[in-house]
Amino acid sequence: MAIVETTSKGFKVIEVTTEQCEQWGGLGICDHCGKRFVPTGKYVAVLNEVLCHHNCYEEWNSRAINYPEDRMFEDRHLERMIHRLERIG
Repeated sequence: MAIVETTSKGFKVIEVTTEQCEQWGGLGICDHCGKRFVPTGKYVAVLNEVLCHHNCYEEWNSRAINYPEDRMFEDRHLERMIHRLERIG
């Protein structure tokens, strides 16, 4: 089950495990630093990327700006990920 969190800046994210990433065909590797994250990472819908939870995600979140014109992309990515996570259980 996907639990969507909304950050203080209004971004929508989902915590995902390495195992979930592997089940949808990923490797559990951070899309920013290229290192494997264990046990969880953060799926950032507006980026359509998974970031390592304590390093890249925190760095991105500290400097990110939430632009209203990105909302439709964020919502589309979020719905796809929720559907993907529901399919893999």
